[in-house]
Amino acid sequence: MNESKAARYQRYRRRAETAGVVSGVAMLALVALTPLARWLATGALGFGAGLPEVPRAALALVIFLVLLVVAWELAALPASLYLGLRVDRRFANPSIAVEDVLAAQAHATLVALPAALVAGGALMFSAWIAGAWWWAVAGALLAGALVA
Repeated sequence: MNESKAARYQRYRRRAETAGVVSGVAMLALVALTPLARWLATGALGFGAGLPEVPRAALALVIFLVLLVVAWELAALPASLYLGLRVDRRFANPSIAVEDVLAAQAHATLVALPAALVAGGALMFSAWIAGAWWWAVAGALLAGALVA
């Protein structure tokens, strides 16, 4: 195949990014399909022992979501390291260091965390006020958040 250097770079980049997303989805599936979610939720609720119900639930939600976002980013870390240390060094910038890749991953975590907290808060609020129709209220709230 006679492809340009830029085309090879983009192909390797897409593969690494896809691997990162697939590993994150696999991690979320592991959490959702095993008792791990119940264990994390119980642990998160334990941090708020002694608080009234609503602040306890809010604190548990924050802790649970922080743990999930950090786990997602840790699951995607090998793909990010491959992308930064192999692909980008080979095609773009040979002076990229491990610290640069880890800083970029930490930045991605700090960007994803508020989005996860807003989405989780919208879901929790929807379940609290709408009962069986939580999904309709959550859809409207999340659509409004996306527009904003």
